[in-house]
Amino acid sequence: GGLPHNHPERVFNKEKIAYSMSREYIRFLGKCSESLNGLELLQNTKLLKSLYALTETNRNRDDLCHQILKFINFGRVDNSGLNRYTAPILENAMKHGSKPIRYFATLQLRNCFKAEMGMWDEISDWCIERLIVQLSDQWRDVALCAYQILNECCMTNEQCLDSLIAKSPDIEKLSDYP
Repeated sequence: GGLPHNHPERVFNKEKIAYSMSREYIRFLGKCSESLNGLELLQNTKLLKSLYALTETNRNRDDLCHQILKFINFGRVDNSGLNRYTAPILENAMKHGSKPIRYFATLQLRNCFKAEMGMWDEISDWCIERLIVQLSDQWRDVALCAYQILNECCMTNEQCLDSLIAKSPDIEKLSDYP
């Protein structure tokens, strides 16, 4: 009986996250996600695939999804542009997470923008595209959060505004917000 030895729930069950070193393990994975060598290690050991799966299938595990989103680096790594290793994890949480996880994942886009201030590249464009998608979220709090981040970024960065205009978002959606 029990779970297979390689099943993620063996390490990431609720009790272990709350009362053991499992939380520190996620923090360690986050540290690895800050360098190309660490990301390659996570990719080669299929840990990124496990993290992706955990954000997709564990709607009843917001504690775990929150830890993953909190510690994994979704921004630039070694001047390499968009973090193509971890971006799918964030995008997955924004699409398939519970309401609080979609909200928290949307907030992570603000962190990506803040880290990119002064630089405009594919990360910023990627963030804007995701925020435009979040404007259509069924939960108003997620959509409002996306709107506020877009508003903040467009007010402080002309390139953000230009990019937003170029993507032609549905203006009707924007009129729903103060």
